[in-house]
Formats: sequence, structure tokens, C-alpha cells
Amino acid sequence: MSSYQDARLHKHLECPVCLNVRSGAILKCANDHLVCQSCYDALQPHEAKTCPTCRVRYPEQPKRSRLAERIIEDLELAKEEVDLADSDMGEDNEGESDVEELVECPNGCNISGPAHW
Repeated sequence: MSSYQDARLHKHLECPVCLNVRSGAILKCANDHLVCQSCYDALQPHEAKTCPTCRVRYPEQPKRSRLAERIIEDLELAKEEVDLADSDMGEDNEGESDVEELVECPNGCNISGPAHW
């Protein structure tokens, strides 16, 4: 996924209160606007809670957005895989140059190639 697509997806999944993409429970209002559990818990503690985006009242037990939760989990796993691959590449190439050394053929022909023939 390109960084542009990744940024757009994060924008759709971010909580409108804390502006973070949180793992864990993601709740939604009747209009499918998302809010993270910790921000929902902090909304109007002694009044009926309303969506910070559209101001529609949440039901007593708001529904979770399982789709948003799964997408966030997949994004986190993908990031971990990329980070792991990056760290593996760094360990394997320590001290090695990205430029391959060219050597003449040991048999005397006119062909040259990488040093690790």
C-alpha cells in the first residue's frame, strides 16, 4: 500500500476527539462515525453521550465497529512486518557495500562479473 493510501486510511480511522488511530474497542454512532473507547468513556460523564462528529445520541450500549477494529489490527500487523523486514535487512547487510565488486573471470575469458561467482 502506498504511503498516500495509508495516510488516507489512517485519516478515516482516527478518533475525532484524540486524533489518534487506537487499537482496541472502536465504537460508532448511528451514522457510523467512529470514536475510540477511551474518548467515549470521557464524553459527558453525567449526561447522555453524543457523537462528537454529528451530535447524535449514543444508545446505552453503543455498537462496536468490528470492521474498523480489524482494519487497524491489519495495519498494525503490516507495519510490524515491514519493521521486521527492515531490521532483518539491516542485520544481513552490515559492513557490506551496495556496490558489487567486478572481477575478471578466473579462466582468462573476457567476461567480468560479481566478485562472489
